Amino acid sequence: MASLPSKDGTQVSCLLLLPVELRDTIYIYTLGGNVFEIDSDGRPTITERYSLNLLLTSRQIYSEARLHVYRHNTFAFLQTARWLIFLDSRTQEQVEAIQSLQLLAYTATRMRSSQYRFEHLDLRCLERLKGLKRVVTVDYTPRRGDMRREDWEQRARDLAEGIWSWKRAVEVGARYEWGEWEMELGTGRE
Repeated sequence: MASLPSKDGTQVSCLLLLPVELRDTIYIYTLGGNVFEIDSDGRPTITERYSLNLLLTSRQIYSEARLHVYRHNTFAFLQTARWLIFLDSRTQEQVEAIQSLQLLAYTATRMRSSQYRFEHLDLRCLERLKGLKRVVTVDYTPRRGDMRREDWEQRARDLAEGIWSWKRAVEVGARYEWGEWEMELGTGRE
């Protein structure tokens, strides 16, 4: 990162000379727009390089930008256990900054015992996410055609109702893995 010498001989980052509003825009652009899939130990699975090194450049930049990682990215979870581990390993401020989630539901239609589902009671963790604005449910099936559209739509509506029972003002969307079906379910009734 480019820097300029100051009067006392220390280096001053050119980024820190910009107005706060412009720095915030740079932080959002640099740190946001990613989907972090959370693995079994509650840490993001890194499948590509993210620009998080910006947070390591100075204390002031870290202080200003640290919550942008939580506000402007989506966190994806396959199981509630992963969700709980992730939330428990974050500060309250970080948890409250999360605005977008993906709940991944894997449906093995022929192997009922291996289904991963977010049951109604598992959704109580949503109460901890004070800044949550959007949840997208994503259904995965082993093969194309393993789920009928009507069944998927009903499942998506049921899950949306479960989400709204804990967080009324959250916008909910649903997507089927094969990309054929998507729907916006809106927000819960006030």
